[in-house]
Amino acid sequence: MMRKLWIVLFLLTFAAMPTMAQDSSGHVRIAHFAPNTGLVDIYVNGELSVLQGLDYTAVTEWIELPAGVYDLAVVAAGTALENALYSVEDFSLASGDWYTLAAIGMPGDTNFPLVIQPIDENFSEIGEGQARVTFFHAIPNIGAVDVRVADGTELIGDLTYPGQAATLGISNEPAANDGAATMPDLLAGTYNLQVTSQNNVDVLMELASLELLSGYSYLVAFVGLASDAQIIVNETNVGALIAEVTTTPSGAQDLALETCEGGGTANVRLAHFATLSRASNVVDFYLNGEASAQGMAFADVGEWVEVEAGNYDVAVTPTGSTPGEALISATGAPLCADRWVTLAIIGLAQNNTLAIQPIMEDFRPLPPDTARLTVFDGIPDAPPLNVQLSGGNLLIGGLTYPGQAAALGISEEPSANDGVAIRTLDIGVYDLEITQQDNGRALLSFEELGLDRGKNYLLAVIGTVGTPTFALVSTEVPAGD
Repeated sequence: MMRKLWIVLFLLTFAAMPTMAQDSSGHVRIAHFAPNTGLVDIYVNGELSVLQGLDYTAVTEWIELPAGVYDLAVVAAGTALENALYSVEDFSLASGDWYTLAAIGMPGDTNFPLVIQPIDENFSEIGEGQARVTFFHAIPNIGAVDVRVADGTELIGDLTYPGQAATLGISNEPAANDGAATMPDLLAGTYNLQVTSQNNVDVLMELASLELLSGYSYLVAFVGLASDAQIIVNETNVGALIAEVTTTPSGAQDLALETCEGGGTANVRLAHFATLSRASNVVDFYLNGEASAQGMAFADVGEWVEVEAGNYDVAVTPTGSTPGEALISATGAPLCADRWVTLAIIGLAQNNTLAIQPIMEDFRPLPPDTARLTVFDGIPDAPPLNVQLSGGNLLIGGLTYPGQAAALGISEEPSANDGVAIRTLDIGVYDLEITQQDNGRALLSFEELGLDRGKNYLLAVIGTVGTPTFALVSTEVPAGD
């Protein structure tokens, strides 16, 4: 259950940052409605996507893709493409399309095999005081169903599992409530719904107090098997979503939280901690319009460079591109005198959550026989993380992805394990484990990690929950005067 909550939290955290629509783009999202399948990963055009470790009943955020033809595959989480549970070739996405791609059925079942079922969603304008509902039938062994209000008013009749309308003798037309049916817009309000067997008063499922908000579209999915059927409701604020994806981008990210006075120098290095497509996975960094690092691959951390103190403009581009073609840009990055700052690109390109993140590191002189460990949480879809020593002793608790500490109610203070936590430790060899705070699941383990005298270590935990990885670099801390 907690895993599902964290998927929802991840989607809500980034809902305010959609990819800006282009003239030739469509949108898709993935819904995992296949019972008895476990966690799944999604491959797009032969490459593992950021949609990994999806739980049963999860529905992802909308993702913008260029219009075109795509190959899709569903695999058990952590397995290779050649072991796909199901694949589809030549899925056509046209400009302006909004498709929910639902994984339904069961692996190995000859009657109801696992497939990807496209649900074409209508996100045209919804009238004031109205809401739109699409019902989707994903229960393979329950037959056709009717959907009605509790007072007996029928909303949808003869809704079948995809492909069954003809076999059940209901209709040979694929559009005739075969799998999905979208209602004419309803008045916003609260509804008590019942799902009954076809032309029967037997109530199979009930959904009480479904609140339909003005301007929203709802996907109401019937999922599972006859013995454990359930109703999943997913809502989309159509007006806000369309406004967001058609609005001109507001410009570069503003990092000028403080003004660095002139004089003195700062030390800066650049890091690539973002999950990008393979086509643009190698990047270049520009500071104030000048190339500062080129050809950086995922998990690369550059060398320290001394620069004049001040606030800097930053741009990250696909390698060989100009700042005008930036994947992400920012203004006012604070490189103040005597600071040591790692400027990292973080986030997920497919969800348009890319950002430039300054990581402020502590290079004050160390006490004798100690080292300093800086841990950075760069996994956007992870719950808060714990860093544990061997034996379960807690070193760092509740480390969040940057910006989430306040959103999760952990702390209003940005320094309270929000993105980064720093510890000074005795020199020696340590066994460390990075775990999810909610369920104790281990993401990464480090055996015999040696911490040497007088060094600062940056341990960046990056990637996704499904495919976590890390970057680890060390630097001699300058001795005090």
